[in-house]
Amino acid sequence: MMITGVLDADQERAASAPPDARQIVIAGPGAGKSEVVGERCRFLLEHDVYPEEILVISFSNVAVDVVRARTRDVVDEGRGVDCATIDSLAARVRLELGELEPGFTGFDDSVFRAVRMLERADEVVYPEVRHVIVDEVQDVVGIRARFVLALLAHAFD
Repeated sequence: MMITGVLDADQERAASAPPDARQIVIAGPGAGKSEVVGERCRFLLEHDVYPEEILVISFSNVAVDVVRARTRDVVDEGRGVDCATIDSLAARVRLELGELEPGFTGFDDSVFRAVRMLERADEVVYPEVRHVIVDEVQDVVGIRARFVLALLAHAFD
């Protein structure tokens, strides 16, 4: 199934894999990984996945913008696919889990506090999410890698 004509054969295979497939896409800088993520979201939406069931985590605002642009025309009025950078998602998790005064003390500290809160949480933060896509995973190291792992372990049903 050709998705949009902008992907090569390998990218298309990754973007159009069955909705329940787990994948890791490895490619160098500038190879179009963010475009594949955007097309993957588009494919999921076209195959009966609701936008609120998809969470895209990225390292950069550029990738977030790509996903939003690629999926804008396939979502109904209202909420689109949830796309966030790791740092902004960490801040949202802290607020969701009840941190009343989330004063900013640095990006790494913010992410670290979110990890601690996720590891101690009694509640599921994102019960509706069924598909998590991590863009630029090769850049997710240190405390940000620990955050993504804590999120996967504790934030979803």
